[in-house]
Amino acid sequence: MPYSTFISYSHYDRKLRNELEKHLSNLKRQHVITSCHDGNISPGTEWKPQIITHLNTDQIILLLISADFMASDFCYSLEMMQAIARHDTNQARVLPIILRPTDWKGAPFDKLKVLPTDGKAITRWPTHDEAFENIVQGIREAIDDLTREALRLVQNDPGWLATQQQAQNELSQQAPVPSQSHRQTPTKSQKHAPRPQKTKEQWLKKGTALCDLKWDEEALAAYEQALSLDPNDADAYIGKGAALNRLKRYEEALAAFEQALSLDPNVANACTNKGIVLCLLKRYEEALATFEQALSLDPNDANAYALKSIILEQLGKKREAQKAYNKAKKLGYSG
Repeated sequence: MPYSTFISYSHYDRKLRNELEKHLSNLKRQHVITSCHDGNISPGTEWKPQIITHLNTDQIILLLISADFMASDFCYSLEMMQAIARHDTNQARVLPIILRPTDWKGAPFDKLKVLPTDGKAITRWPTHDEAFENIVQGIREAIDDLTREALRLVQNDPGWLATQQQAQNELSQQAPVPSQSHRQTPTKSQKHAPRPQKTKEQWLKKGTALCDLKWDEEALAAYEQALSLDPNDADAYIGKGAALNRLKRYEEALAAFEQALSLDPNVANACTNKGIVLCLLKRYEEALATFEQALSLDPNDANAYALKSIILEQLGKKREAQKAYNKAKKLGYSG
């Protein structure tokens, strides 16, 4: 499945964003990535909740850096800080792209590898096409790294290795029968050796690795296998809900998060994810109550405060929304 990619940018840089998207066309046609930005959100749709959802779920986040981006409270304090938080916990890969010359030394993304090469702004290249070609190459390299890492996690799962060995055995059975002189008679122990079965923990680990690859259907199947072994595992329901959310099966995702909370009411992450789904279903009052529950479990969750501020704004509670947003900034969104 393609890597979902979110583009964070200032509207003053819309022209350069459009150029970038043209250069990403080959990656899209090859089904390597899908891309989204606020311009893709349908008119009449609440845009902030959708942006937050992409920041919380997309595997690659492109930050289009310019003086206007750095000056924007929303781009810098909300979008960039949330992206960096997910990058630091290995939940996403953040790629800063320097559009125009500006002072970005010491910024939160200064520790990351920036594009184009050496952080040379696009507008300083001989042509924009050369700069964007360099950027796309950097994105391909990042995707290769992500894929290798996710596959390494999957392949280190003994259950996964057993599955591959079984597949190889099935293929070998379909191969031409070797001559009598090359046949080997299986031993008694080989004939009756049981096939290794994955444990619940191995299925959970595989589900996480598949989520990292954005193979959501396969991840969902892995979490279902974990639940077949332990129907009372809250973590499996959280993983299942996350996969269903990315598949836009919101009602099913909501049911999964609610089941996780019924098994363990003290999981703040399940509350936050449930609130996001309720927001996407436009059940704002319920979403607000859920974020309040998440904050009662983890009063220092900056992300929950930011989400709460968005819901309050949707409900027309401007003063309370500003208060929640200020709290989010105090807890980490201010950089």
